[in-house]
Amino acid sequence: MTTAHDVASQLRAAGFEIQVHNDESMLQVAGATHDSRQVRPGSLFCCIPGSKTDGHSFAQQVVDAGAVALLVERRVHTSPSVVQLQISDVRQALGYAAAAAYGNPAESLVLVGVTGTNGKTSTAHMLTECGLRLLEH
Repeated sequence: MTTAHDVASQLRAAGFEIQVHNDESMLQVAGATHDSRQVRPGSLFCCIPGSKTDGHSFAQQVVDAGAVALLVERRVHTSPSVVQLQISDVRQALGYAAAAAYGNPAESLVLVGVTGTNGKTSTAHMLTECGLRLLEH
């Protein structure tokens, strides 16, 4: 399981300057979202300022829904037990934070590219079948 500390560390490794408020570094994070309607217990909520609404204004609502950590551009008033990871640009950091919150799934992906003029679709289908058959055994 990923912790708030893991998310902060990955953001630092990606070059973001980050301040951690209400440090509960070993607090477990069970996913990430920027949509307040999708917050579940254990979520990291990413407060993105928009042209019509500001995600920061949903902070208390998402904490009430179970968010345990917030990715913010400015501190918000909420429960002292909620970790706030403050950076300068939430929108830019969202992908890194989500990757960390979900255990960096891209690191375990196998990617195969098929290029050329003719036969790409057939080759891709054959490789898929071979891969599926290997997984069955």
